[in-house]
Amino acid sequence: MSQGRDVVTPISMSSLRTSRHEADFAALIDLTRSLANREDIFEILFSVVARLADLLEVDRGSIVLKQVSDGTATTDDRGIVVASSDDETLRNHTFSLSKYPEVKQVFDTGQVLVIRDVSESTLLTDVLKAEGSLAFSSMALIPIGVEGAPIAVLCLKRSARVDFTEYDIMHAQAVASATAIALDNARVLRELRDEARALFFAHTRDEQRLKELSRYFDVFESSRDAMLVMDDHGRILFANPMAAHLTHQQRQQLVGVSLLDLTDPREHPALRDVVAGFSAGQYPSGLDFRLAAQPQTDAITVCVNFSEILGNNRAVLATLRDVTAERGMARELSQTKEFLERVIESSVDGIVSADLRGNVLVFNRSACKLFGYEREDVVGNMRVDRLYPPGVAKEIMRRIKSQDGGGVGRLTEDRVEMLTKEGQRVPVNLSASLVMHGDRPVGTVGIFTDIRHRLAMEARLAEAQRQLQDRQRQDAIAEVAGAAAHELNQPLTSVMGYAEYLKRAVSSEPNLAHAVEVIMGETQRMADIVRKVGRITRYETKPYVGGTVIVDIDRSSTPER
Repeated sequence: MSQGRDVVTPISMSSLRTSRHEADFAALIDLTRSLANREDIFEILFSVVARLADLLEVDRGSIVLKQVSDGTATTDDRGIVVASSDDETLRNHTFSLSKYPEVKQVFDTGQVLVIRDVSESTLLTDVLKAEGSLAFSSMALIPIGVEGAPIAVLCLKRSARVDFTEYDIMHAQAVASATAIALDNARVLRELRDEARALFFAHTRDEQRLKELSRYFDVFESSRDAMLVMDDHGRILFANPMAAHLTHQQRQQLVGVSLLDLTDPREHPALRDVVAGFSAGQYPSGLDFRLAAQPQTDAITVCVNFSEILGNNRAVLATLRDVTAERGMARELSQTKEFLERVIESSVDGIVSADLRGNVLVFNRSACKLFGYEREDVVGNMRVDRLYPPGVAKEIMRRIKSQDGGGVGRLTEDRVEMLTKEGQRVPVNLSASLVMHGDRPVGTVGIFTDIRHRLAMEARLAEAQRQLQDRQRQDAIAEVAGAAAHELNQPLTSVMGYAEYLKRAVSSEPNLAHAVEVIMGETQRMADIVRKVGRITRYETKPYVGGTVIVDIDRSSTPER
């Protein structure tokens, strides 16, 4: 590969034949041996560049690493000088790779780059324009790679225009390879030592915790509650007998496992948050968790309280109590409560409940419709006596507490009037009773049945019954009148016939003749009355002596055609 006069020099073994090269090779072996015995990264890197610069007679040897941010992300356009042969104190000097395109190219390609004359390098054209000239005339850049990827670049620079030979490049490559191995070995060794140190300290901390906890063991062992002692990562250090019984495991099986392993997977997100809070001194209490399912056992719900018991070593005590039955009963009570609330809400009658001070606690949908109030305007905001006309609420309470309404503590089917929001009086049937807690009254409940529709129906029924009775009366009078007219008509005919006979017989006697005329006139009047009676079709009355009423024959009969 070439950039202008920049070349990648192939490696040749022929130069090793001279005695000088053999001496240099011995120095290389000594260098790599010393690298293998070092652990400090800065000692490794400075040793490399200092001895290599002396060996190859270069003015400056340096090593550039890719800059790493927070140990996780690599920033490709930044480099960091970690060692320089002419300055042992130079460490962690960062720069932009865009200003050093030769270094960036080696990072990108992983190939050796040799620039024999920087003034004629096309790769450095822009740099030369910006800087005017450079302090070095020639340079060689060797990648330092681990597992095929360059992690650093070995930069060798000379002030004089002295070409880098194949031997120089081969020598530099050998040192770069040894450096890469030394760096990797140092990293692995450091990790192993850190891990061993962490395990040692963890074991020591656990022993210290258990030693400090020993004075609590008698209490833990005899406790009726399940107890677990954990570190601040949720790893169990100790379990008492009740904890083993509750989790259906042996005590020795619990030690060393995570609290998450004992619980249902659905509880893990919440438990992780709890454990994460230990490091911040947060120890919650009263938390419900479901334990992991065990063969041939019912699901168990436990209430857990966390607390810190050792301030220096951060041991956490978890107290577990089986609340499966309690939570099951609570669910049943909640379901019953919801069912009763639905029953109350679905009732067609208004239901109102209040405490003994008269504060409304329950006001169902039918009550809202009956009284015209919104629920939120009444419950907790209004006294129940505002639903009654003045004085009626006290009278109702007196009757509930007496024997008058169906027994002490209850009132059944009492017709009263209530007041709507607009002040309108509404007739209702009221059933009420005291709400008892044991033998002590704690409130009242009333069931209000709106009877306006029923009263209207009763009024219409009464009017229909009256009309029916009038009709029946009229029919009866008409029948009686017809029968009476029929029965009276024959005697009257006979009377009128004999009166006509007497009239002719006593025509010579004026006094008797007058009497006969009176008889005939009154008989005719009676006949007219009988005819009217026979035409009666309705029932009409008129006042009579003594404040009574009699049938008005003239108004009740149909006029003769």
